[in-house]
Amino acid sequence: MQRTGDLKLIQELNRSIILKTIRHYGPISRSEIAKRNKISPTTVTAAVRRLLQQGLVCEDSMGTSSGGRKPILVRFSPESQFIVVVAITNSSIKIAETNLEAKSRKQKV
Repeated sequence: MQRTGDLKLIQELNRSIILKTIRHYGPISRSEIAKRNKISPTTVTAAVRRLLQQGLVCEDSMGTSSGGRKPILVRFSPESQFIVVVAITNSSIKIAETNLEAKSRKQKV
């Protein structure tokens, strides 16, 4: 039973590493993600598929190729989810809605 837990943890860690790579270097191809992180292409494809399902990344444009099929680039999708921030002081309450890059969309005082 321990192996299932270990496998899920490794998959989650890989997704986290891959998401950070996409945020930092995106738009980026799956093969470039695999090379940068020394993770197998199969693992990258599975993780990116899950991130696509969650809406955290999206497919962008076609990349360049020196031969063979052109890669589909993926990029971070900061508008896919939002964070609500509340600041309460003695004299006011401030509410803000931000995207996943912490860019404010709405504010209310």
